[in-house]
Amino acid sequence: MRFSSRRFSRFVLPMALMAATLAPCAAAADEWVEPKFDPPVGSKWVIERELNVEKNAGGTMVGHTLRETALLTIEAKTADGFVVTYTRQGSTYDGDAGSAAEQRIAFQALQGLVVRIDTDLSGKPLRIENYADVKAALKRAIDSEPINTANPEAIAKSRELAQHMIDVDDKRAAELYLDELPTLAMGQSTGVKPDEIRKETRPVANALSDSLTKTVMLSIVDDDPATGKVRYLMTETYDPDAMKALVSQAAREANPTAVNAALVETAIKSAVVSAVVRAQLTVEGGVTRELRKQSVTSFRLPGTISVTSEDELVTVTQAEVPTN
Repeated sequence: MRFSSRRFSRFVLPMALMAATLAPCAAAADEWVEPKFDPPVGSKWVIERELNVEKNAGGTMVGHTLRETALLTIEAKTADGFVVTYTRQGSTYDGDAGSAAEQRIAFQALQGLVVRIDTDLSGKPLRIENYADVKAALKRAIDSEPINTANPEAIAKSRELAQHMIDVDDKRAAELYLDELPTLAMGQSTGVKPDEIRKETRPVANALSDSLTKTVMLSIVDDDPATGKVRYLMTETYDPDAMKALVSQAAREANPTAVNAALVETAIKSAVVSAVVRAQLTVEGGVTRELRKQSVTSFRLPGTISVTSEDELVTVTQAEVPTN
């Protein structure tokens, strides 16, 4: 157990210093040293993800469950990071028909495609090397989706959003197309010390706006100096004004009539939008092995409220140990 009380330190510190003088090696063994993210070149990692979503829109409940499996391969190590490949091997979707149509484009378009990625030294994706292949696969998925699907309006909106996603550059695409890979990297080579709370503002990657930001707080809740295993708590709070601007832009993208557009803009001005994410990342040997994340997003208008809750579990398992 760790104590950060100054009063406690005043009494214990002299004794701790004396103990350190008598047994310096034993004291050093108890110090926390974060293992760096340094997976072997050639190693393969199976990433399994399950996402459960529930939405309460004015008293109407809808929900869906997404399951997917991907393979991450460490192809090379460079002076500045790594070259990895990410292949979505399979995905299933259970839920309402409208959302299912949207998910088919978003999650099955890249299934089986080997996406080649440059990362930094923590494994954070920086850019997609073969982005032309990614865009071509997404374009094929958009064009092949039948317009007579259960919800044609949802398909049309999905096509519009997908086109926006195609228009982003290879750097923003690395945050949009790789599922939870960017989040997993947030627990790797962090530099965070025990009893430290790191707070920073980060941009949120999306296809519609460059202004959306979030405040991220990261801290260690449990660590084992002997094994190098560590568990982080991470919270993300999104800027409410930027979220309102994003909702407003999304509404305009739906091409409403002039009258409806004016009503939508008026309503959004009085809206209250909030989003909070809480996550735990379990890291072992410098590699994030588990991500548990819960998020709640609410959108309040006079007389109505929409609340979306997400519960997600991601596990990472080494599939193959390199022979060299």
